[in-house]
Amino acid sequence: MLLAMIIGSNIFNLLGVLAIPSLLSGDLPLEALAITRDSMAMLGLTSLLLIIAISALISSRRSYLTDTGVGVNFECTVSRFKSGLILAGFVVYMVVLAMTF
Repeated sequence: MLLAMIIGSNIFNLLGVLAIPSLLSGDLPLEALAITRDSMAMLGLTSLLLIIAISALISSRRSYLTDTGVGVNFECTVSRFKSGLILAGFVVYMVVLAMTF
């Protein structure tokens, strides 16, 4: 479910966010630097989030399989360190955006 939300959000961001303003305003000029920079940032942060989500799923499933209780639900958790990595990636992206204007 989480992976579907991540992929669906990125597809909408790629197609919807660019398409809707260009439909409303006509021709929409895009800079090559902005397209490359933003695409690489989105790809990098999404890849990082996917790796973290998959590792959380695997580790929680491993602990679920070792538990002998009946009807025990497993929950995926993300550590503060991994959350900090995602936040640091976002902050670096914002700094790069501020420096390029």
